Amino acid sequence: MFNKKIVILLLVVMAFIAVGCCSLAFLMNKESGNIEESKNTQIEENLFEQKNEVNQANIKNIIQEEIANEVAFNEAIDSEKLSEIVSMNDMFGKYYEKSKDVLNMMSIEEKIGQMLLARYPEKNADEEIIELNPGGYVLFGRDFKNETKDSITEKINENQSKSKVKMFIGVDEEGGEVVRVSSYSQYRDKKFKAQKEIFDEKAIEGVVEDSHEKTNLLKNLGINMNLAPVVDVSTDENSFIYNRTIGKGAEETAEYAKAIVKAMNEDKILSTLKHFPRIWK
Repeated sequence: MFNKKIVILLLVVMAFIAVGCCSLAFLMNKESGNIEESKNTQIEENLFEQKNEVNQANIKNIIQEEIANEVAFNEAIDSEKLSEIVSMNDMFGKYYEKSKDVLNMMSIEEKIGQMLLARYPEKNADEEIIELNPGGYVLFGRDFKNETKDSITEKINENQSKSKVKMFIGVDEEGGEVVRVSSYSQYRDKKFKAQKEIFDEKAIEGVVEDSHEKTNLLKNLGINMNLAPVVDVSTDENSFIYNRTIGKGAEETAEYAKAIVKAMNEDKILSTLKHFPRIWK
């Protein structure tokens, strides 16, 4: 009986020793893991700090470059070297002198406002124009729905009168699925057709004729920018953008874009080649 008690006691002691060893091993592993995790965290923090320092250095370099470019530009303007700048970019060169005069009369807040093409507000547009000096507005279907040709023209003209610089007034009047204006019968008896439909029927000549008609309608309403044409290259009929394109390859799409932009330039309305960057396959 005595021997049996001793054996049981020894087994209990051994069990406690085993549990203690396991607990100690667990704690040691946990501590080791914490140390390793701490090391990894420190490494990550160091890398983050290094990246942050690099980013800050890059930002400073960019700012310094922009300042240097602006100084160089101003010096070129002030020293009457405008012809050199014009030669760099003939497309916009003829506007530099006039834009310089306009910019010299603007505050920094007004210059920032000119960089914004905003959503047309549902109310208080005149007050917003006076306060924020936006570069322009984009109108959507809701802005035409309860208006007439006369009322929307009057509203746009009133908005323009509140702006120190004539604003861009734009719409998406592509034709087909996207027609902000002609979707309402008070502006046109029928919606403008999709460009693909017209292109398939009458090729380039057809879409150019359609462009002239669109421009005539928009300009008569006081709109000076059409957010068109769509020049995404899409030949996949299952793509959601397909019906908004002409459904052709790159070369035909490029010729289409060239013809439409030329027609819109002739009609004195701004065009927009979209969408960029291209995200559809």
